[in-house]
Amino acid sequence: MKKFLQFLSLSFLLIISVHAQNVNDSITKADYERAEQFLSYNTSSKIYRSYVSPQWLEDGDFWYNVTTKEGSEYIYVNSENGKKSVAASKEELIELSAFDKDAEEIVVSRSEIVSPNGKLVAFIKDWNLWVRDLET
Repeated sequence: MKKFLQFLSLSFLLIISVHAQNVNDSITKADYERAEQFLSYNTSSKIYRSYVSPQWLEDGDFWYNVTTKEGSEYIYVNSENGKKSVAASKEELIELSAFDKDAEEIVVSRSEIVSPNGKLVAFIKDWNLWVRDLET
């Protein structure tokens, strides 16, 4: 009798698990299209101030650029007192801060990283890491 009850309960569990797998809850094309609306390439234009890449200066202060509803915004941060200055352009930021104008004449693209001593720039081109000298 005990073996019969074990067999019966095991059979019952097996039938329930097989039935649970046969439920036809398929995912439709509309489900995929709705999910695609939430992928990063569809939502990044709706998210502001999501990425900050600080550009450090020799005196310890830094500045960064963020995206807002109105466009780009440049922020200069004084590291000694934490005071922030907001500017609409890089030129306005130079006027607001104590930037060394000679150092700002160095042109680097967004994909380039300036070395800590300010003499070299590293960048990736054709899947290779390149370094260029800013003084020459």
